[in-house]
Amino acid sequence: MRAAGAILLVACYELGHQPLNLASPLATLRQAGFSPVAVDTSVSELSDDAIAAAQLVAISAPMHTALRLGARVGARVRTLNPTAHTCFYGLYATLNADYLLRDVADSIIGGEYEETLLALAESLESSNGSTPEAIPGVRTRDHDAAPVLVSHAGNRLRTGPLARRPAPQSPGPAWAAARPWVAARPFTFAVSNRASQPFQIRLQSSR
Repeated sequence: MRAAGAILLVACYELGHQPLNLASPLATLRQAGFSPVAVDTSVSELSDDAIAAAQLVAISAPMHTALRLGARVGARVRTLNPTAHTCFYGLYATLNADYLLRDVADSIIGGEYEETLLALAESLESSNGSTPEAIPGVRTRDHDAAPVLVSHAGNRLRTGPLARRPAPQSPGPAWAAARPWVAARPFTFAVSNRASQPFQIRLQSSR
């Protein structure tokens, strides 16, 4: 598992940005003594040789387009290297875990993924009988798991959903009446964080 290329990290789409979802786990794994190979398929070709050499393939899925492209990579891995452990991580991996685990994934990591991905690599490397299901935050076909959050007090891992944040209150009628250029038609939109816990923000729409 510590040979060069035994761990393959793959990103497929980052809206044209540099793939932090590759760089962050890449650094974590290297610091632990692994020699992963990282491929951003939006700018580099993912070769059959790289897939065939991997024992663990971790595919980043931070958004919908990355998920769809990543699923194609997962299907290639299944064909070229069916014994490799394929893991999807990121927001959309968690949201689409059932779909991914059905055909193209062996495990799913949600929430903070760097330390969890490292623990998965160490588990697959170990000969003491440890399994991915024993790792907090790793979901498999036979084992459900909540996303992992990093506690910055002591850098310990804890599991469980994020506390739902209260929605900010929209301005009241008096505020709107004093500002006729603002319509009294509030609208709501949802945003999500890395641990896939949506919350709502309520705003006043402008004319």
